[in-house]
Amino acid sequence: MNLCDELPGLLTEVALAGHRISHILFNPSIWTVRARTLTVPDTNVRLGAISRGQATSLTLIDNTTWHELNLLVVTKNST
Repeated sequence: MNLCDELPGLLTEVALAGHRISHILFNPSIWTVRARTLTVPDTNVRLGAISRGQATSLTLIDNTTWHELNLLVVTKNST
């Protein structure tokens, strides 16, 4: 799965909920990433590979509070 294709819609929804995401951590075992940063309206988001935790989880870091939002991604191949 290509993370850069999936993120813009997710980041739009997260921003509508009041979060300003500056960093996203992902597991490279299932995510393909073309760049180390992703430009979305009003911000650049840094992408970082981390090989711990569940492969299908994403960690979004809100730079206004420095809290983490941990998301479990359910793919169409999940059972």
